[in-house]
Amino acid sequence: MRGTRLSVSLILECLANGMTVADVNEAYANAFPPEALPEILQLASELTGSVHVAA
Repeated sequence: MRGTRLSVSLILECLANGMTVADVNEAYANAFPPEALPEILQLASELTGSVHVAA
């Protein structure tokens, strides 16, 4: 993600594994501001929305 040191996929993986935004920031030395979470989720939505997985 622009302006951070972490990729969106890493942030999402951390959140999916039960970490809070505060946990991620603590673990990665304040790598992104909590206010960036909506942008992170928007990017993830755009990326996953373009991929179709067979059921």
